[in-house]
Amino acid sequence: MSLTTPGRTRSSEFLITANYPEVSAIETLLEATPRPVLITGCSTELGELGRTMYEFGGRMGEPYIEEKESSELIQIIRPEENVAEQSSNSFDVELRLHTENPHEALEPDFLLIGCTDNPEQAITLLVNPLEVFLSLNRSIQQRLTEPRFSTLEAGKFAVAAGRERKPIAIDVPIATESFDGQYDFRVDFESTRADGNWQDALDEFEEACRIKAQEILINPGDVLILPNHRAIHGRKKFQTNPSSDERRRLLRMFVRG
Repeated sequence: MSLTTPGRTRSSEFLITANYPEVSAIETLLEATPRPVLITGCSTELGELGRTMYEFGGRMGEPYIEEKESSELIQIIRPEENVAEQSSNSFDVELRLHTENPHEALEPDFLLIGCTDNPEQAITLLVNPLEVFLSLNRSIQQRLTEPRFSTLEAGKFAVAAGRERKPIAIDVPIATESFDGQYDFRVDFESTRADGNWQDALDEFEEACRIKAQEILINPGDVLILPNHRAIHGRKKFQTNPSSDERRRLLRMFVRG
């Protein structure tokens, strides 16, 4: 991504891009109806980038530790061998579109992703779920708002615990109307299930999201801020050497709003 003019922001469809350190107020970039923000020009040094992410998170809400994910406030994500396919640490399969940890006890309101290294040029996928939802047939929209869906825990959690995956939410909707008259979304297309017409609606929603997905590069020194219930994200598969020190390295932090 090219840098923006210092002191200004740039909007490209759904994603807002802004420079650091000219960014004076992360809160104003998120707007009343939250949109993803890509902050460019941050440090590529691990510790400094982590401190910057913590600063951003503290201005948006409360950064917290999600014990099921990691005992660290800021998690390091690198391509690894022998991990669950739909894990952030995988690389040779596409990470399907999702909101982060839907219906988990400590589901974040905001997700921050920073980058120190991306030599593989791995592509992140970003979707505006509201735009997609409103483009669907009204009967499909209606089904997505009905409590007819179930969500399994992420496969990585079951693998770590050495057991079969278990449901974490039963009879829940995909889209719920929010206080501002918009919709919030909770879905992981890999782990969300339904029957009959509701599965058909889910499949149609996923296909429409894939068609509308925006491809972005998170480059070294970038921090991507996602409002978790207003943005769906994923990642294309990529090639790497998981034993090399010179491979993609992301930092991830969860924030309660």
